[in-house]
Order: sequence, then structure tokens, then C-alpha cells
Amino acid sequence: MPNTSGYDLTPEIRSLTALWNQLYGDIMYRIREPQPGDPIYDVLCTRIREYGYDKVREAVLRIGCSRYLMGRNARIPMSFAWFLDPVNFPKVLEGFYDDRWSRSRDGARTPAMWEGSLRSGADLDGMILDKIIKNSADAHEMDISADS
Repeated sequence: MPNTSGYDLTPEIRSLTALWNQLYGDIMYRIREPQPGDPIYDVLCTRIREYGYDKVREAVLRIGCSRYLMGRNARIPMSFAWFLDPVNFPKVLEGFYDDRWSRSRDGARTPAMWEGSLRSGADLDGMILDKIIKNSADAHEMDISADS
């Protein structure tokens, strides 16, 4: 665990906020950049100090692996504060909420691509971004059919 006490985490927080808004701003909701003194700023700093920037970034990316977290099952996405909660954050990071099954073209249920051992780095980013695109397209189809 990195020791970042006394270190200004504003650049990391700015980067994480931008990543969230880039990935989920149009799918769920946008967040404003927390400022020093905001309670959410302090909580985000705590997660970065506990897990390190890279793990917090990985957890933000993992949200895209879960239709549940993105509000596609209950139609209510999780909040940023819920995500940062000390009980919920490790579950998101560990993939507890990841979609476990998907349907193939013939309708058979098959394990999701990250079932079992999880890759890291660029492979993980690519896998998660592919899943975000798929979840976004599914949500768009659901919105269109609901409007009909």
C-alpha cells in the first residue's frame, strides 16, 4: 500500500473524476470534481491512500463490468459515494458485482470473459471498455423499446 500522507492527491482525484465522466457521464451521471474540504474528497483520498491510485482506477473501470452497478437491472445506478464506501469499494475492486454470465447467439449461457483469473493492465482496460460499450448499447436498446 502506498504511503501518500502529506502528498497532494488533487491530480489523482482530477484524473479519476475525468475517467468516471468519460466512461459513465452519458450512461449513468456525471460527477463534479471534489475539492479539498468536501467530504467526498476526503473519502476518495482515503481510498487512494489505502489501495493506491492504480487500484482505485481499476475499480472505476470495473463498474463497466456490471449491469447492476450501472443501473441496468434496477434502472438505478449506484452513487459515487456508495462506490467509495469502505464496505462496497473492495467488493467492486474484487469483481463481486461483475456480470458472471452472458448469452451466446444461440441462447446458451456462457461464462463472462473475465470468469476465473483476471488479467491486468491494458488487457483489463480493453476487456472492461468492450463490456461498457456492450452495456451501453443494451441500455440504449432498452430505452428505445420502452419509448415504443
